[in-house]
Amino acid sequence: MSSSCQTTKYTRDVQVEYTPEHMNLILPIVEPEKIYSMSLDRRKMRSLPEEMGKMSNIRELQLYDTRIKNWTQSREVIAKFKKLRTLYIVDGIIDSLPISKEMNPDLEELILTGSKINLSKHISLINSFDKLIDLGIYDISEYDIKVIESLQKLRTIDIGADEINSTEEILNSLSKLSNLKTINIGNGCFEEIPSNLNLFTDLEAMGIYHPQNISLIELLNVTSKWDQLTSFKFYKSNIKKFPITITEHRSLKALLLPNNPNLDHQALFAQLVQMPQLEELDLSDTYRTSYFDSALVVPSELAQLSSLRKLDVSRNTVLDHKRLVEKLVALPKFEHLDISHTSGPKYIVELPDCLSQLKSLKVLNLKDTGPYPFGIITEMPPHLEQLNWSDAHFDEDAPLPMIIFTATSLKSLSLNDGRLTELPEAIGNLTKLEHLDLGNNQLHDLPKSITKLKKLRYLNLMGTHISESEEKRREIEALLPNTLVFFGEYAAYDPNWGN
Repeated sequence: MSSSCQTTKYTRDVQVEYTPEHMNLILPIVEPEKIYSMSLDRRKMRSLPEEMGKMSNIRELQLYDTRIKNWTQSREVIAKFKKLRTLYIVDGIIDSLPISKEMNPDLEELILTGSKINLSKHISLINSFDKLIDLGIYDISEYDIKVIESLQKLRTIDIGADEINSTEEILNSLSKLSNLKTINIGNGCFEEIPSNLNLFTDLEAMGIYHPQNISLIELLNVTSKWDQLTSFKFYKSNIKKFPITITEHRSLKALLLPNNPNLDHQALFAQLVQMPQLEELDLSDTYRTSYFDSALVVPSELAQLSSLRKLDVSRNTVLDHKRLVEKLVALPKFEHLDISHTSGPKYIVELPDCLSQLKSLKVLNLKDTGPYPFGIITEMPPHLEQLNWSDAHFDEDAPLPMIIFTATSLKSLSLNDGRLTELPEAIGNLTKLEHLDLGNNQLHDLPKSITKLKKLRYLNLMGTHISESEEKRREIEALLPNTLVFFGEYAAYDPNWGN
């Protein structure tokens, strides 16, 4: 490389946490080369708009239930994403893959769940991607099973089948993938435990999705012998109690049980105390019943999980968060708490003042918990690095609390979609900030103290009034010469909607 060649802040590979998505595809997007991630959900369109092709730095494209009619033209758009690493086409209508090794050489993850793609027809194309290690191919046919074993580079596979009786054949093919470390099986193909499941003694992670009347006892009897298994996920079932054999999984560090609304938490925690090695627990969407007059309480055994580092209790709208935090204080290694998506008409999320006693807490996700969680807090956790408080909707009756600007250890802060009309000067106190998301707020300007954020690498101002003024945009960029700033329109509609 020539010594005179310089890398600008816009062409560097910036690792961002809160990337703009759901952009307006009609109004011009200011500097589209700054867009790194995009998601389109439930869109009916003739093809991906040509305007998207200007987003040359996109790493991740997610298309959920997008009824695209012209994949040939859409392929021409995706071909311009030279740095694409992740592509989701979920529940779409697709007959051919809109990618190529020449145009998308860095593709690492390809998820095609629910899109009924003919795997046999595209196996050569899929195998041509040198970096592809994660593949999701639900709804495969019996003809596809024969070609699975050619996917030798895969480390992770998400798989399901239309026919339940094909499960053993699928596992036989998967067992020949020497690099495979993670298997997620679902879509109703797991009605009983296949006899050849014991072939996967070297797996590190396994997930079962939408299980239908399988014997969890038999399953855990098999997996308890897998010495490398560190993560087990059991998703969206009618399970009430886990077999005691879960405690025999001595290598298990992550137990993920999202969307199991009938789960007996008291019985589960009585078992978890026998698993001192457990570091991550996901109980999201399991405390969602609304038939109780008072909030539900996490069992006291939570305070005995001394190795626990991460807890996800998001989407639990009737959970007693005050008593939850009081139990977490006893955990010396606890770092990550997710209580997002818990706002509701019946219970208000208000954290106790002992939150500051979570001495190891680094990540706190409060997305969609309302504007009240810090109402009585007098001190922030001393080592908090990431705070996601988007969708809070502050107003005159519940203004943005100044206490968060005392969290001087913060490196990442999201206040997206908070109805903010101004950002206080106190933002300048957060001198360690690297990521700041202020998108989708009613901001006309930023305080002068923003210049104190010398480490700020990423600033999202999409969907603010600042984006409407070219003069203001240039002024902000001049104030923050080392920061990648996103401007543009937010959440609107697509040009081919309904066509």
